[in-house]
Amino acid sequence: RSPRQEPSARALRCLVIAMVGYGDCILEHLAKPLLPEFGKIHEAVRRHRVDQGDSGRFVENLLGIRLDRDAVLLGQSFCSGIVERVGYSGLHQLWESESMLPTPSELEAPGLWLARIELPEDPSA
Repeated sequence: RSPRQEPSARALRCLVIAMVGYGDCILEHLAKPLLPEFGKIHEAVRRHRVDQGDSGRFVENLLGIRLDRDAVLLGQSFCSGIVERVGYSGLHQLWESESMLPTPSELEAPGLWLARIELPEDPSA
C-alpha cells in the first residue's frame, strides 16, 4: 500500500468496522428476544467471521484490510456505546452520509462521534 492510499485504507477499515458492529448490534436487538440460544449462535457467527478461509483472506488482501477479533469487538463496542447514549435512531445516523462515518479515534470513543455530528445524548435511550 502506498502512502497515497493510506487515508483511503483507514477510511475503508473504519467503514467495515462500523458495518460489522452495526450488524451485530441490530441482530442482537432483534434476535435476542426471539432465540433462547442467541448467545451461542452469535458467538459462532463471530468466530466464523474472524476465522475465515482462503476466500475471506483473499478479499481482505485485495482490499488491504484485516478484520481481526479486536476490530469486531471495537465495532460492537462503538455501536453499543451509541445505542446506550442516543438509542437506535442515533445509531442509524451512521448511514446518513459519508461524513457521518466514524474516524479511528471515534471508534474508540463513541462520545467523540456524537459530539462531531452534534447529536445530543438522550438520557432516556
